[in-house]
Amino acid sequence: NYKQKNKIKNNKHQHKHDIDMRDVNCRSVKYGFKFYFFNIFNPTIRTSIMVFGWGKKKEEKSDETPSEKQIQLSDVSKIVQKMLELRTSQILTDIQSLRDNTEPLINDLISIGNTLEKDNLQVDDIDRHLRIIVVRGKQQVIDMIKKDANHLPKINSFDDVENLHTVLNQMLKKIGDVLGRQTRVIHIFAKKYAEKLKEILHKMNSNHIEIQQLLKNYHDTKSISTEIIESLQEINNL
Repeated sequence: NYKQKNKIKNNKHQHKHDIDMRDVNCRSVKYGFKFYFFNIFNPTIRTSIMVFGWGKKKEEKSDETPSEKQIQLSDVSKIVQKMLELRTSQILTDIQSLRDNTEPLINDLISIGNTLEKDNLQVDDIDRHLRIIVVRGKQQVIDMIKKDANHLPKINSFDDVENLHTVLNQMLKKIGDVLGRQTRVIHIFAKKYAEKLKEILHKMNSNHIEIQQLLKNYHDTKSISTEIIESLQEINNL
């Protein structure tokens, strides 16, 4: 009887241990899953880069044998923070570069506005009613450039990046709206300006899209870092 009771007791204890271990394993998988995703900070790990779409769709084959490195759980938090700082610094540098590439385009836009203001577009010999439409359209474009083609704010932090994104977004919208309404006037009577304006706006919009994507990458990176830290806390509380 004593042996049977002891056996039952051991079985219950083993069963409880199995449940606890399953819980640990589940949480460990959760932690490992998130930490694997966090390897976006390490450019040598290609398979995890696809989380943010920063890498190639297909994993490149390599003859090199992947090396494994074990770290203490207590060190993960510091590593995560360091990686976050490095990634944040890189994103900020990339956005600063895009800002600096966009600023000369705004100067070109202002220059076109100044030149257009002095150009009568040779409308003296056209129909009076049509001339009124062309002159009015020309003036709207000039006024828009003077009002909305502003110099971009300098970048020192991600608050500045948010402001840059807002300023550039509003600028492109207003410029696009006016040029869209006056597209016939520009392409018929100011044709020599049309192609240049199109080129400038295309580059500005392309830079704006890249800034927007980098800003999203920053927020995603920060969010994943927070999730990893929270997962570590859950593991420590087991």
